[in-house]
Amino acid sequence: MMYLWALYIGLSAAVISRVYLDALPFYAQRVHLGQTADESLWWMSVRHGFLQRSSYALVWRVGTAGLFGMGLAVSTLYWPWLPTQPDLNVVMMSVWLGCLLCLARIDALCRLLPDVLTQLLLWIGLLYQLLISEQVVTLALWGVLGSYVFLRTLNAFCIFCFKHPVMGHGDVKLLVALSAWLGLGTLGVLWFWAALFCFIIQIIWQKTCWPTGQCAFGPYLVAAAFLVWLLPDSRLF
Repeated sequence: MMYLWALYIGLSAAVISRVYLDALPFYAQRVHLGQTADESLWWMSVRHGFLQRSSYALVWRVGTAGLFGMGLAVSTLYWPWLPTQPDLNVVMMSVWLGCLLCLARIDALCRLLPDVLTQLLLWIGLLYQLLISEQVVTLALWGVLGSYVFLRTLNAFCIFCFKHPVMGHGDVKLLVALSAWLGLGTLGVLWFWAALFCFIIQIIWQKTCWPTGQCAFGPYLVAAAFLVWLLPDSRLF
């Protein structure tokens, strides 16, 4: 069984690294050229990433796959989602890490979070709640619905009052998907840490005490998710 886990982790790391290095830049390039960012573009980008020759050197590709594989193996052993179901645990861990890493990079490249990834993250998160307890999944569904309505209402309020949304629609979907994994109670914590990370990084980047303008918020949400997941004591609220 250990050999099968090692094989799955190796294959997952190879797939994630290929998408991360080659498919995502192509996707961002097509978006910048004005192509509609729908699901067909996503799968076209994935196909391009696997069929076309990589622009990265072999050493870089192998090193990236190795880092992904190491992270997946360590996370599966020390921060399991389903300790009593190791087979499902390694699959869920690959979805969790793969989606978050790809979402962070694609948002940084083109300020867009593809629905194909956020929806996958959301539904697997709800499946995780179902596997924990069938009674919890109903609360999780209501929590996801309530979170989405609340965040969209907050965005509408900010647009009405300040002429600018507090988050993009993709950020709202990602935050709701993260709450499906980490629990509804982490919604405020995730937003707090993401906003804090964003503020600090933009201060450093813009070299001013009061940064202005827009930026990709997805990478900061991903960083906050990793913080809350790996360090439960960071859940301040």
